[in-house]
Amino acid sequence: MIGALAGGGSGASAAAGPRIGREAAEHRDALLQLAADLQAALPSGAAAPLAAAIRALEARTYTIAVCGRTEARLARTAQALSRSPGLLPDLPPAKSATVIALRHGAPDAPPHAASIRHFSADDWAEMAAAAPPAPAGPGDRAGRAFRLARQVEEMRTRAYMRLGPQFRTELGRDRQLAAPDAAVLARHLGSDGPGAAKIPERARYADITREVAFHCPPGPFALPVVVAVTPGEDESFLVRGLRSAACRDAADLCLLVIPADAPLGRADRDLLDAMLAAEGRRLVVFLDRGGAEPAPGAACRVDPQILAAAVARRCRERCPELAVPVVLGSADTALQALALDAPLAGSGLPALSAAIGERLFWCAALDVHARAAAEFEAIAGAAVAELARDIRIIRGAAEDAGDAGPEAVPGVARFDAAERALAAAREAGAARIEAAMSALWARLRTETAACLRKQAEALVTGAAEGAAPGLPARLGTALTALAGGLRDDLAALLAGIRAEMAAALSRAGVRRPLAEVPEGLGPLDLAEALAALEEVPADTARPQPAGPRAEEEMRRLMGPVLPALETAVEATTLALGSAARQALEAFDMAGRTRLARHRAALSRAGALAELEAARAAGAEVAARIAAYRAASQAAGPVPAMASRARSPAG
Repeated sequence: MIGALAGGGSGASAAAGPRIGREAAEHRDALLQLAADLQAALPSGAAAPLAAAIRALEARTYTIAVCGRTEARLARTAQALSRSPGLLPDLPPAKSATVIALRHGAPDAPPHAASIRHFSADDWAEMAAAAPPAPAGPGDRAGRAFRLARQVEEMRTRAYMRLGPQFRTELGRDRQLAAPDAAVLARHLGSDGPGAAKIPERARYADITREVAFHCPPGPFALPVVVAVTPGEDESFLVRGLRSAACRDAADLCLLVIPADAPLGRADRDLLDAMLAAEGRRLVVFLDRGGAEPAPGAACRVDPQILAAAVARRCRERCPELAVPVVLGSADTALQALALDAPLAGSGLPALSAAIGERLFWCAALDVHARAAAEFEAIAGAAVAELARDIRIIRGAAEDAGDAGPEAVPGVARFDAAERALAAAREAGAARIEAAMSALWARLRTETAACLRKQAEALVTGAAEGAAPGLPARLGTALTALAGGLRDDLAALLAGIRAEMAAALSRAGVRRPLAEVPEGLGPLDLAEALAALEEVPADTARPQPAGPRAEEEMRRLMGPVLPALETAVEATTLALGSAARQALEAFDMAGRTRLARHRAALSRAGALAELEAARAAGAEVAARIAAYRAASQAAGPVPAMASRARSPAG
């Protein structure tokens, strides 16, 4: 058994003939070559998403579920198909729900030879609550859920009785075995029936064992394949049917094993019909003759050739468009030939391998490869579109710089000079703004004082006439008019600074550098300044009495106005200065952004030819992948399978 794990079966017999799934492997390799061509055509950054998709396709494992009613036949058929005689000990099978998985050529195979997984508490609960499998034939469906839950509880109880206090620690346990032997397997796969005394603790873990997996070399398979031996179909033990149905649903192919050394009973006939209805597209039927051929003249209960013809006719009648392969052979004969390194003629194994290889290609691999090709095509399309966008950015930046193309950009020297000129213009502009603000401050105070004298004279005159308007309102109006004029003067200064900065950029070939930045200062907010004038005492707003002392009285009442007026002048000046500095910062930011954009365009201009070539190569490979995908989809589910269906005689 250990030799089978290490070598993958007997040498000559295991290697003889084409490997199972060779056509699917060649089809996959062609797609992987297209993906490699695409990966080589695209830049490393654009090709990065492709690596994960390639790894997923390389690691794709196909599962073949070996189904039937007799568990011993299923195990022998799986060993023969895997070219692994002696891998499993010849033990009476336990009445359990264990799945045996023979994993061939897994890319991520662990270092240990086998692994054993036990049911967990959640597994027991899920099985007890699951919907029971429908009967294969007409039968009483009532009470099946109750029977299933009761049988799950019986399994759990048997496991507890066998393990005792160890039961809880074994729940959900995963065990790795470097070199499993017959005694270890007997504890998990064997029966405690007759002969149990020969192996201590036989079947001790049978009820709690969920899966026994053997990690094997590729052997006869050209692709990573898992041969899953289901627990078998048993109407008296519904847990087996539940686990077998789960295996079939998750499998890519189903291999139905039917005894050919006895008449086709009702149970086998109902199972065949049910699987034809549910799994016809991915079904292969193997009629197993069992052990040695009967001696000449000996009584035989059934002629295997007649049975094979009847099964093939039944498959054609129920699934005429699918041409379900029916192969006649003997798993025992195949295992004996493999063990002795003898020819496989008469075992039916070459015909079974060929039928599984064909079905694997037409009914599983084509679909997988078409989906992978669609993913590769989408990745290629996105990468090509990204390259085209990069090319447009480079060309657009060059055109914006006034160049005919990136090849006309003369070098980085002019950008360095433009950056220095821009910095000098920014510093000079800031100094001019500060000087202008000092001058504006003095001017604003001078003109405000003049305005104050003028308002005082007006108030005195108004008082003499007996009707003087409110001083704060008059001063607010005058201050607003004065600030508007100063704002226009400052805007003209900023326009000059802007023109100087734009001229510095234009010398570097940057056109329209400040087009997105407003030229003026925007609306001037004098709310804070006018609010300061509202703090003036209300007495100054009343009509003043006429008389010779009116002017003196006006001068006295105007005393509180002066601090408020100074505060208003200061707020106005700060508002003008803040707006001017913000405008200068906006000019500078826009200029530096344009310079950075053009510098980036220059740095990428040299790669334009490479990007163009990558885009063209990526588009060409994407077209080839699209053709591959279209051909895979047009092939249909099982094209020309009928013309190549295996003879029932194998």
